[in-house]
Amino acid sequence: MRGTSSKRLAGCIAIELALAAGLTAANYEYRAAVAVAGGVEALALEDRQGARALIAQADFPVSLQLSDLVAAQAMKAYGLARGAILLRGTGSGTPRADDFTSAISEAFRALAPAEIRYSGDTLYLDAGRGCVAVRIAAPSPPACPERARRGSIVRAPIRSVFQTVDLTPGLRSRTQTLRLYPVQAIALGKGLTILGVGGNPPAGAFRSPGVLVAPFASDDEPFPEDARVPETVRLVLERVRK
Repeated sequence: MRGTSSKRLAGCIAIELALAAGLTAANYEYRAAVAVAGGVEALALEDRQGARALIAQADFPVSLQLSDLVAAQAMKAYGLARGAILLRGTGSGTPRADDFTSAISEAFRALAPAEIRYSGDTLYLDAGRGCVAVRIAAPSPPACPERARRGSIVRAPIRSVFQTVDLTPGLRSRTQTLRLYPVQAIALGKGLTILGVGGNPPAGAFRSPGVLVAPFASDDEPFPEDARVPETVRLVLERVRK
């Protein structure tokens, strides 16, 4: 397996680990860590009740088959719900499941108390370890310490929902390929929800206050023009906010 390390990350949703001097573990509602292995960057989160979430992105395509494989391993190893595992890839490299395994393992091993703040399209984690960015929609990372202090605190708990839409047309024959489209949501308290959708939806689709959209989540197939997809998104967001 490839070695793990820390570095600035690329993608959308800027997530910052900022200095938190003077804060004790009792001040935090989360534990968090970021780890990098090969072409994968993983962010692990855990709330005070022990609920966990994982956001990992790769520099290679992530198919539904690959995401299901990695998710099954993570669910067994770290007690994660399927909806709480958001895996995405936007690069063109060769898929490597071992990179996911290494990055995820290191992230959960390194969990440390963290305060989470939210400002615009940016999620900040004050973990007392300096500043690291995990970007899943902002084109560039914002300045870390100042914006971290101005952001609104994100409260626990972590909640998640995962659902698939069967896009296979008509009655499926034995030789017809099954097409399942994944939709998921990870809610951090009541103020912030990360929505993961397969493919790359039209610009501005599904965006609303308190919702950060993560494209290419669990599926690298083209975004489907199907009325059932936005309806499923609506239902998933409704369920995760209850």
